[in-house]
Amino acid sequence: MEHEREDEMVVYPRLNRSLGSNPALAAMSRAHRKILHLAATSVPADR
Repeated sequence: MEHEREDEMVVYPRLNRSLGSNPALAAMSRAHRKILHLAATSVPADR
């Protein structure tokens, strides 16, 4: 999940500054938030 967090905190803000508001970046950001949510609410594999 570190990759997704880094993208949200570092990569996307830099791209937004360079590209301006971009619907593709918004979709990627939403996908990462969904991944993080699913990981946080899933049952551990060892159960």
